[in-house]
Amino acid sequence: MNDKPTFPWKKTIIVSASFGAVFAIVSALFLVAYLWFESRPKPPIPWNKSALVAAYDFLDTEGDDNSLVFSYTLENNTDADYNATESQSLTIMANIEDQNILRQSAGKNDPIKLDYPIFVPSKHKVRIKVHFGYSLEHPIKPRGVNEDKKVFRKSLESYLNTEAPSLHGFVIFDHSRRFEISLPKGW
Repeated sequence: MNDKPTFPWKKTIIVSASFGAVFAIVSALFLVAYLWFESRPKPPIPWNKSALVAAYDFLDTEGDDNSLVFSYTLENNTDADYNATESQSLTIMANIEDQNILRQSAGKNDPIKLDYPIFVPSKHKVRIKVHFGYSLEHPIKPRGVNEDKKVFRKSLESYLNTEAPSLHGFVIFDHSRRFEISLPKGW
């Protein structure tokens, strides 16, 4: 008989080496797929529209040019205090409804501005002012008495509805916190 002796350890080495090679290839494929998945751009966090909520209070004027100032009550619905300084990345825009656009100026490149700093404690309300660079062509002067102030503010609101009917409030974007704060039309 010409039987050659078999060496079981050779078979074991071949099977082990094959299994190791397949395991290494599969592991490398998983690693490449994981690295590719992690390197994809992540979508931005959506804007939080309910963290801070605003309600219109009244309209007034300021300065010799009688530029418009809108007062709003801002309510903080979060569990953290809200603090914004002029250096933070806040953008305020006018909501122009008939064109379905947002504008950063009041016209003639007059910027829309906020009073800083803005501090709203958690679960509290504060009044903020929006300075709209739009000046009245025909100034309406207040008389100073409380009753006259109400009449004055109503006449301003009427004037604004006539002269700028498409202005439907403002929107503040806080880029660092991803807050979108709608300042609705209330006039």
